[in-house]
Amino acid sequence: GGSVALVDFDFRFGQVATLLDLQATYTIADLCDTVEALDPMQVERAMIKHETGVHVLARPQAFGQADLITAAQGVNVLSTLQELYQHVIVDGPMRYDAGGKSVLDMADHTVLVLQLVVTSVRNTSRILEELRGQGHNLSRVHLVCNRVGEKDKGVLGSGSLGVEHVESTLNTKIFATVQSDWKSIGTSINMGQPLMKLAPKARTRLEVREIAEKLL
Repeated sequence: GGSVALVDFDFRFGQVATLLDLQATYTIADLCDTVEALDPMQVERAMIKHETGVHVLARPQAFGQADLITAAQGVNVLSTLQELYQHVIVDGPMRYDAGGKSVLDMADHTVLVLQLVVTSVRNTSRILEELRGQGHNLSRVHLVCNRVGEKDKGVLGSGSLGVEHVESTLNTKIFATVQSDWKSIGTSINMGQPLMKLAPKARTRLEVREIAEKLL
């Protein structure tokens, strides 16, 4: 329950609006011209209303606009959204600059997604170490394994990683897993329709729903 804002904070390559088949007239760049307090009417104009009830704030249209957004401006936008919406969900940037760090500093919970391959696990380990060094409360950082098959939930043989193996390596409990289901996910992406509408009974959709319920 409650109002939900979904924000695309990957200013260059974010695809939140595309995934929901939405066309943005205004974007987050239009709200970042100032660090002054934002008018709620400005914010409402920039938000795209999806049929599910979620309000989406899209990434900038041009790369040049992305370069002009400062961390302070990003914080200003997120702070305003926190006042206007009960839940603010941020699709975070794949970077750890001042803007990316500001999202982590403001978040009540952070969902860190990884896959069962060595490169992903090593990067996750580096991220956790950096967050720990910066004084973040790691109890609010939740690891989610994506594209997991049934056989991946235990310790596997040579050349394969299982969930238990990753937990041992990172010394961290995996918060949740999402199974590999490219047929449903690929169709959802290409059609611009959320799984809730396209495949409501798909196991992947139910697992994502469980993650949301656990966070609440």
